[in-house]
Amino acid sequence: MSNCELIQESLIDYINRQSENSNIAVHLSECKKCRTEAAFLIMIQRKCSVKTNDVPLEIQNSAFTKVPGNESSYRRKNYLDPVFDSFQLIGQTLRFVKQII
Repeated sequence: MSNCELIQESLIDYINRQSENSNIAVHLSECKKCRTEAAFLIMIQRKCSVKTNDVPLEIQNSAFTKVPGNESSYRRKNYLDPVFDSFQLIGQTLRFVKQII
């Protein structure tokens, strides 16, 4: 296993300050590839710290009643169910990633 692979295995603990390792700090100062990886992990960590909420059911159910000329709100709601599901899945994924990092 290369030195970069060893460093990258320890990056999450190092970034979370669960590990104080001067070897990692020295390696990051010398290796652009590992610095890029560390920067990417820090960016993910910061994005995951943003609080996300599920779309309340009353908003999902009433969203189309506010659209002018909305005679077929039931059909349109069915088309957007996957969108709401996707938003909920994204929120769950971000909460999961936050727990890992």
